[in-house]
Amino acid sequence: MKKKLIILYGSVLVMFILCFSLMTVKKKRNTEEKIEQTESRTELATEAGTDSEYSDAEQETSEAVSSLLSEENYIETIKQVITGQINDQTPVSKQCLDTFDPVGLTDIISIEEIPEMCSYSDRKACFNITTEAGTQSYAAGFTIVNGRMNYLEIYYVPGAEGGV
Repeated sequence: MKKKLIILYGSVLVMFILCFSLMTVKKKRNTEEKIEQTESRTELATEAGTDSEYSDAEQETSEAVSSLLSEENYIETIKQVITGQINDQTPVSKQCLDTFDPVGLTDIISIEEIPEMCSYSDRKACFNITTEAGTQSYAAGFTIVNGRMNYLEIYYVPGAEGGV
């Protein structure tokens, strides 16, 4: 009787482990498939020149923008976004402008880049920003989608005034 009971419990345990393993493998495959599908959709949207999340109005705005973000103009573009001096030629998406937080920067007198702390390839830049309250250093991180700045975040960097 005990042998039959042990065999029964062992069989149930083996079936439980087998089912759990199969569920884990299936979940992992589904996750990988979703990632591949998302990547392929992103590639298609990038090749088409639009992102499926953008509205028609944003697409029209992007078509009006004739310049693309590059190593030559990214510093000036960030300065324009920070100061709010955007024009038709500024390579910035509507999403970037909608989500940008100026971290309380008002009454800006000047913005000077800290060249040794800037890198277009790393998508970062650093500035000394002078306001009526004085000069403080800020770092900026950004993303690029379809040749336009799609996201920009700036944050205060204590003690970096003047560069490295």
